[in-house]
Amino acid sequence: MTVSLEMVLPGMFGYWVDQKLGTVALFMLIGFVLGITAAVWHLIQMTSGEKNKGPSSEGGRLSAKNGGSDRELNEEGKPKP
Repeated sequence: MTVSLEMVLPGMFGYWVDQKLGTVALFMLIGFVLGITAAVWHLIQMTSGEKNKGPSSEGGRLSAKNGGSDRELNEEGKPKP
C-alpha cells in the first residue's frame, strides 16, 4: 500500500500544481518520476532488509557458509568445535 501511494500521490500533487499554474503536465510528470524513484528505492530497501536478517553479524551469511549451522567459523572457514 505504501509503495503504491508513493508512486501515485506525487503525480496527483503535480497535477494539482499544473491546474493552479496553468501548465500542461509538467509538474505531474515530475511528480510521477519522483514518486516512482522513491517507490523503487523503498522496494529495494524492503527486499534487502529481508536478506540481511539472521543471527550473525554478517547478515545471516555466516550460517549459510557452514551448512546452516549457527556455529562460528574458524580462520579456514570450517565450523569451530
